[in-house]
Amino acid sequence: MIPESRDPDLLDVAIRGSVTGRVASWAAGVWSRAWRMSALRDFVVSREELWQQLSGAQRVRAIAGVGAVAMIVDRVMALAVPAEPLSAVLPSLVLVACTAAAVCAEPLARAVGQLRR
Repeated sequence: MIPESRDPDLLDVAIRGSVTGRVASWAAGVWSRAWRMSALRDFVVSREELWQQLSGAQRVRAIAGVGAVAMIVDRVMALAVPAEPLSAVLPSLVLVACTAAAVCAEPLARAVGQLRR
């Protein structure tokens, strides 16, 4: 027999009624209020608005730029430890792929736009 939607879920009631459930609910409320008033939330929301204003090609270039910078940082940090054989292969390939994506951003953005339709 399938319970009706207005019947309370006994497991849900038991979990929410437990000490752990009440603490989790309280913590979620505190987190929610703190997030709504935080400076980090304001920063994230402003960056999201900026991201939404970018064209498809600009978004591809931004992602490719982040990937390229990450691989450059990886290689610079790798100078601090003894080199493993072939340790530079994957970062180098990713750097080349990011550079190619940045150069071909317009066609990539069009292709992604066609896939989304």
